[in-house]
Amino acid sequence: MRWFSRLPPDMEAAVYRETAGETVKWTGRSSGETERGQGWIMMGAGGVVALANLAPALLAISALLGWIFGGAKLTSDDVSAISGLFFFAAGVGLAVFGWRLQASAERVVWAVTNIRLWRIVANGVTGPRIVQSWTRGEILNVKRITWRSGQQALQITVRQRGGDEDPTYYIVGPSDLDAATEALLAMD
Repeated sequence: MRWFSRLPPDMEAAVYRETAGETVKWTGRSSGETERGQGWIMMGAGGVVALANLAPALLAISALLGWIFGGAKLTSDDVSAISGLFFFAAGVGLAVFGWRLQASAERVVWAVTNIRLWRIVANGVTGPRIVQSWTRGEILNVKRITWRSGQQALQITVRQRGGDEDPTYYIVGPSDLDAATEALLAMD
């Protein structure tokens, strides 16, 4: 993954809009390889679920159309096929979410201010921006790691708000990781 020392003007504007009132200590943008990998996994899983439930979904649609327009009665087989329709829709939804993640991969910006760590997915082809932030108390662990490829990354585990498992994020890139670590340690 590569890092850019300067952000494009639209991303810089997004960072400063979100971090208004805070002092930005560090910003970085990755090439999005991590998000693209996650997107491929979700698209693949969604495709498998959708394809596995395609036949029951088609049977359910046929049965529902017969029931609505033809007055046919629904049998127990038709009702069980309707559950396949829901699984098909879930698979399609997962695949669409994976596609959106892939499409926004190069729009992810990280920023460290004097108060928070920010992850901003700037406006792009996937719709509205997504903004997440964590205070120093919500950052559970920061660890510098080296992947098998030799690439360096910061592994950051944050406290999940209202969820079961604390998520881990990766700030990846060969440069600026020292500056990012320094900025994270200097947070109030």
